[in-house]
Amino acid sequence: MIAGVPYRSDLDGLRALSVLLVVFYHAGIGAVAGGYVGVDAFFVLSGYFMAIMILRDLANGKFSIIDFYVRRIRRILPALFVMMAVVSALAIWLFMPDDLVYFARSARATALFYSNIQFARESGYFDLAANTKPLLHTWSLSVEEQFYLIFPIGLMITYRMKKNAIVPILAIIAVASLAASQLMVQQDQTKAFYLLPFRLWELLLGALIGAHRPLVRPALAEIIPCLGTAGLLACAFLYSDATAFPGLAALLPCLSVAAIIAFGDQSKITKVLLGNAPMKFVGKISYSIYLWHWPIVVFLPYFTSAASPGAAVALIFTLSLFLGWISWRFVEEPFRFGALAIQRPQPAFVALAIGVASLVSVNVLVIRLNGLPQRLKDEAARLYAAKDDGSQFMEPDCFADPDGNGLSIADVQDGKVCPMGAAVTKAKFILWGDSHAAAIAPGLDLAAGRAGIGGVFVASAGCPPFASDDLIRADRVGRCDSFNDAVQSLISQNQIGDVLLAAYWRKYIYKTDLTNQRDFFDAAASASGDHAAVVTKRLVESIRRMQANGARVWLVMDVPEMRYAVPQTLARLSMQGNSAKLEVPRNDVDARQAAARRVVGDVALDMKVGVVDPLPVLCTELSCSATSGGIVRYKDGDHLSATGARSISFVFDPVLSGIRVRGQVSNSLPTSSRWDIR
Repeated sequence: MIAGVPYRSDLDGLRALSVLLVVFYHAGIGAVAGGYVGVDAFFVLSGYFMAIMILRDLANGKFSIIDFYVRRIRRILPALFVMMAVVSALAIWLFMPDDLVYFARSARATALFYSNIQFARESGYFDLAANTKPLLHTWSLSVEEQFYLIFPIGLMITYRMKKNAIVPILAIIAVASLAASQLMVQQDQTKAFYLLPFRLWELLLGALIGAHRPLVRPALAEIIPCLGTAGLLACAFLYSDATAFPGLAALLPCLSVAAIIAFGDQSKITKVLLGNAPMKFVGKISYSIYLWHWPIVVFLPYFTSAASPGAAVALIFTLSLFLGWISWRFVEEPFRFGALAIQRPQPAFVALAIGVASLVSVNVLVIRLNGLPQRLKDEAARLYAAKDDGSQFMEPDCFADPDGNGLSIADVQDGKVCPMGAAVTKAKFILWGDSHAAAIAPGLDLAAGRAGIGGVFVASAGCPPFASDDLIRADRVGRCDSFNDAVQSLISQNQIGDVLLAAYWRKYIYKTDLTNQRDFFDAAASASGDHAAVVTKRLVESIRRMQANGARVWLVMDVPEMRYAVPQTLARLSMQGNSAKLEVPRNDVDARQAAARRVVGDVALDMKVGVVDPLPVLCTELSCSATSGGIVRYKDGDHLSATGARSISFVFDPVLSGIRVRGQVSNSLPTSSRWDIR
């Protein structure tokens, strides 16, 4: 509640609705696939409250930028710093060295209010999964904190120079920010998601209402906030991770929130829906709920790995409310209004400096000590080393990352691709796909070398070997499809006889992957028939194009997903004195991959192409194991380690036998030589 501003129960209810949507989304409730819009609601609310608070003080001639920041310090930092201290202790206890270094960087960035920039820099296909970053949610706090640095000063200057210009200036900046956000979504969705310039319009939308609340007839004022509530809920249920967000897609939830802010206090229905006692209570503690819910999601599997999806959701929800109340009751309230509230600027800024310096210094030390690897005993260190067990097929010369770095389209067009198998001048086969193809490539490389057959490898992370529109992030579609066209031309022009397609098939059918925390809990989620049909159609089209050029195609089924960061989990088990063995139930794997295996199997049958299936080698009838005979088969949760891939190299023997039967291996140059084998 802001002094001098009437309390609005509907806005506390809006806070409650917003934080609950975020918690439900992160807890893995599949129906709330767009629950992330709750963060956008907080942005609009924050802009509104900042505007009315500053404009009230300016109108009364009492505005002080120093007092403004003191109030922000008391409101935001105590609960944030307490959460960070607890999470830091857990991270040092539970995280492996590389994970701890990542965490320390994010903690340093959070303490210095630039974690959104840090996470934007770190985002990438092989970056740590979201569920290993307990401070990932602080990106939104950093956006707001950066907003606080510029907005009060800008509003104060505008007010004193030309008060009537506030609304048009805010509107112009907001429209420009929205336009920039939409453009950036198409170019780099990560930057659009995390960075202030592309989120600024959401905060300014709230500020515009704070600067000028529109007037409408009572009948409309009754209905508009109800429509706003419905609009916010509709986005939460209809949006998903595949939505090109924020950009224009964020306009509907933000306008819905704006409608509630502008007219909610004039609507009896809205006061009943949002202003009731339970919603007011949750709204009051919503900030602390938000602070604690994501660390709970991250750390819960460390303590209850056997929890069912339903139990995990219930635990996340219950613990978020409980720790949120504890934080609100014993940290937020005392530091804002109680005995611990610092009123004078000097001690407030001294306390801020001490808190920031303490957090930064500890985490800088952790970074410089490389995540404290001395914590690992010999066996744990050996198991942990598997995370770096990659091959040349994941290096830039052979492989393109999600942003197009590494192997380029021009390289593919010029035949500057990586060799596999025996050293020959005529490539008999090509392995083509995404990072899962790169992960299994050492197995084919070893098998082809034994057989005396040479081939080449081409892959681009996150790109299916077929048209990708509407199956991956919009800003990557053009590059992926151009890359695929280059590979098709490479196959045709060099008359490559056999093509093996390997990919994370499930990712494209579900339009998601394991970096999404919801996917960990939703183990048996079923794919939309539309997505499966689209993947089937485009895979068939890709195969037909190759077959028309005389190529024989083989489809490589995907490996089981472990649902854990395998080396880190094995090392942690070893450190705890437990057996370094990690398995997932076979029925879980079958449920997760049912749609993908059905699509690949049906296409193979219809198109009369061969299938390579590593799953029976990696699984028994009861379970699928991440280890075998001391070998760590995986380098993360779903990519084989190079050693793991080589250990199952024999699954490719039928393909190589077929290539040998198809024709004698020749050492002569192709008619139109374009190879620059690296």
